[in-house]
Amino acid sequence: MECHLGKYIDESGLKKKMIAEKLSVNKNTLSNWIKGETYPPVNKALELGELLGVTVEEIWKK
Repeated sequence: MECHLGKYIDESGLKKKMIAEKLSVNKNTLSNWIKGETYPPVNKALELGELLGVTVEEIWKK
């Protein structure tokens, strides 16, 4: 699965620290999601999509 999370975060103009705070996760956790080292639980993935204005499918494409 290819992760496009970093691209969508960059395009949004939102700061990673702010995103992590809104999701109530550690900034390192968010970084791991961006690198594709780990994946968020479904509820956090949906929140990410909502914050970034994209679908979960767009963030993680096969």
